[in-house]
Amino acid sequence: MVHSCCAYNCTERHKAGADISFHGFPKDLLLQNKWISAMRRENFIPTKSSKICSKHFTPDSYVVSGWSSKKQLKKEAIPSVFNFPSSLVKKIKPRKPPAKRKITSESEINIKTIKDDTSSETTLETASLDRAKRQSCNTFRNLKKIALESPLKRRKCYLNDLKKHQSFNIVLKLISKQEKKIKILQQRNRRLHKRVSNLQSLLKHLKEMQMIDEESSLKLSVC
Repeated sequence: MVHSCCAYNCTERHKAGADISFHGFPKDLLLQNKWISAMRRENFIPTKSSKICSKHFTPDSYVVSGWSSKKQLKKEAIPSVFNFPSSLVKKIKPRKPPAKRKITSESEINIKTIKDDTSSETTLETASLDRAKRQSCNTFRNLKKIALESPLKRRKCYLNDLKKHQSFNIVLKLISKQEKKIKILQQRNRRLHKRVSNLQSLLKHLKEMQMIDEESSLKLSVC
């Protein structure tokens, strides 16, 4: 059976003594699909007799051997040399050069945004902490008032006596709740102070690397 090339616009046929070899499609389905995709023939399904000639492979697609003159394809070789019409050639648009980044302005914006967020968070946390402290003080005043107005004031007042009072238990729960809230707010406050310190270190680093000028550094420091 005379082999002929099934590539697009190729008329090569097997001739005795010619320096052109013919290669069948690989059995590996993944690699076979890559060959079919590279050929760009619509609805093409290869058979056992379908061949592609060596004109469609680059020289580095073959195994170099000093023992044999027969051309042997590499396992991962894919045909890439074709004579396609203009309608099948993919047009590659040249990419535009990337726009120059303004490191200074972007750094200023990012730092200022972070510092504004941190400042607002610090204000809210401080206000919450003050409110929790005021509520705690009011709770202690109410506890003192309950102890004085209790019928037990005619004799010595012991802690166990107060524990029996329903209002005392309510006040204890309120105190415990406020103490937990104060502890959480203190932890948040410490984290915010640490964040501000990190931002100051970042600003100092940017200034040392000359990524921002002196005027920008002063503006950010004021913020």
